[in-house]
Amino acid sequence: MSRSDDIEALLAKASEQVKTIENGYRDSLAAQSVSVKLKVDIKNLVENLRSVLDYIAAEIRETFCAPAKKDKVYFPITPDRQSFEGQGEKAFPGLETRGAGLWALLETIQP
Repeated sequence: MSRSDDIEALLAKASEQVKTIENGYRDSLAAQSVSVKLKVDIKNLVENLRSVLDYIAAEIRETFCAPAKKDKVYFPITPDRQSFEGQGEKAFPGLETRGAGLWALLETIQP
């Protein structure tokens, strides 16, 4: 199974999870209380989406950063631009010059 297949499977599962969450949300509105099950469903959805981002990060590093490191890479989510520049260069060495457009995109989606 390829990374692309894993991403597609996770996104398909996320679509299913969103439907379950929507139903749980409606039930919570009616009950005026958020169930523990709904909280767990939301947590699991977010975990799956985070995994998709991490797979994308691994693909970015393997494609644009030579030589690609073998250690785990996580999709960058940093509190500010300065943090991104430091963490981004460690996670994606050379990306700022080899894939400037992609670097700029990653930079724009930081909080």
